[in-house]
Amino acid sequence: RAKTKEEIATKHENWYHFKHADLMKHNPLGMVPTIVDSSKNVITESITAIEYVDELVNGGDNSIMANEAHERASERVWAGVMAKTACSKYYGVLVRQTESEQLEAFGEIELALEKFATMLWDDDDSNKMNGPFFNGREHPGLVDLTLFPWAWRFPVFETYRDERFKIDPNKSNGLLKYTNWLAAMCAREDITRTLPIWDEYLDHIGRYADGSARSKVANAVRDGREAHQYDDEKDDVKD
Repeated sequence: RAKTKEEIATKHENWYHFKHADLMKHNPLGMVPTIVDSSKNVITESITAIEYVDELVNGGDNSIMANEAHERASERVWAGVMAKTACSKYYGVLVRQTESEQLEAFGEIELALEKFATMLWDDDDSNKMNGPFFNGREHPGLVDLTLFPWAWRFPVFETYRDERFKIDPNKSNGLLKYTNWLAAMCAREDITRTLPIWDEYLDHIGRYADGSARSKVANAVRDGREAHQYDDEKDDVKD
């Protein structure tokens, strides 16, 4: 997204982490997403927020959550796994400044994507749904929406690292299936309209790539932990 007038007025080098007063009022931790409903109830955390919105509209025209209880339970597990592997390791590639650690984190991302691809069906899987999304769905579900924001970001590695950090569909059938899935996600207008402006995001994430970013996530990764293991007090940014 573009900078707002308020963000520009702060003249802060980390404008992308600008915290609006309303956000801090409802969530003193200053983390997004933070949803405030009509009854002033506050809902936080990405996966929880996705589920909440889906429940709020009773699934809408195309439910994010699966119809069957056991499938919903499975999707919650898969979403958690993707968040802690493919998503969290993104910051390992960027914030860690030792090449061996960067390559290790990238290797774990590839393994996570290979695992994800096992739930993307080929055309010859006639006994299953043949949609392009997780578990053969025709529309993106919880796992797709958990992974996608990071999948969209992975190409920044090619700018701030090198070709070894490119997710190559020629490397395996799993990564080919993943690449086709990503293309299907990017072909949806309801997905692309939520994306930030690429050049501005690339400029912002450069602070992570050179290790200078100041955020809870960056502080945790510099300290040797995973991105999802940040501590709200220990890793808080005071200025």
